[in-house]
Amino acid sequence: MREFGCTPTNYYNEGQLEASRMYCPKCGRETAEDAVICPSCGHSIGQTLPLYAPRKTNGKAVASLVLGLVWCLGIGSIIALVLGYGAKREIEDSRGTQEGSGLATAGIVLGWIGVVCMIIYGITMCSALTTL
Repeated sequence: MREFGCTPTNYYNEGQLEASRMYCPKCGRETAEDAVICPSCGHSIGQTLPLYAPRKTNGKAVASLVLGLVWCLGIGSIIALVLGYGAKREIEDSRGTQEGSGLATAGIVLGWIGVVCMIIYGITMCSALTTL
């Protein structure tokens, strides 16, 4: 006796339990137990992944931007660079589940501007002290 449906069924064959079998609900052909699509008719069976997964903004990207804006002439600029580059790497590795690449880029740019300003400020202060 064959049973059609998405759930595995157990059959007894001469007193022995056979392995669970799965059948396509559309065409009735036997498929692998972990199959997602019927190889015969292409009908979707079993559990499928959602077509769209909501994307979340990477927290390091936001922190990088904030530190780049607030601490433009301090140690926050260096931290903004570290967080920004880390966020870019995480966003690329997330396979589309995270967003915020633009925020990370803005944090990196502001971080570098802050580092350059720190260097210029340091050179100016050193030259001012040597002329006194």
